[in-house]
Amino acid sequence: MQPEIMTVCYPINGAQIILGYKKVRLGAGLYNGFGGRLEVDEKIDTTAAREFTEESGLKAEEIEKIGITLITYESGERPIQLHLYLVSKFFGELKVTDEMDPKQFPLTEIPYEQMWQNEKFCLPLIIQRQYFVGHFHYDSKASRKMLTNKIIALDHAPIPEDLNFITR
Repeated sequence: MQPEIMTVCYPINGAQIILGYKKVRLGAGLYNGFGGRLEVDEKIDTTAAREFTEESGLKAEEIEKIGITLITYESGERPIQLHLYLVSKFFGELKVTDEMDPKQFPLTEIPYEQMWQNEKFCLPLIIQRQYFVGHFHYDSKASRKMLTNKIIALDHAPIPEDLNFITR
C-alpha cells in the first residue's frame, strides 16, 4: 500500500517553539507541528509552507526539510510518509483555526506527554538541525501506542529514497 504523503512544520524562534493543539481529525487532543496532506500536483515543499500558513496564520520566510519518517500501523491502516520541516524565520500573527489552537512553549518545556510518541525522537533532532530519517510503527492510529522505532542521522537533507535505509 502506497503511503499517504504529509508534511509537518515546527516554527522555532530562539528558545521558543510554537505548537498547535489539534482539535479535529488525526492527532485530535494532542499538540502537533503545523502541516497536512499533499494535494494533487503540489510539491511537498509547497504543501509544507501552505499548511503552515493555513493552520498557524504565520508565513514562513526560512523553511528547511530536516527529516522524513515512515509511520506504519500494525492494524494495516494506510502508512504515512511524513516530511518534517524547521521554520526558523517567520512573520505574521498567530491565529486560532477550526483545526488548531497555537501555543508557544520554551524549548525546555515541550509537552511531549501530550504529543505523538515519535515526537520525543524527532523534535530534539529538528531543534539541533540534524537531518534524519525514521520509521515508527504504531498499533493503530486510534490507540497511538508505538510498538517500535528506528531513527538514523544523515549528513544531508533527506530525500524519500533515504527511507530505504530504515525499512530494510
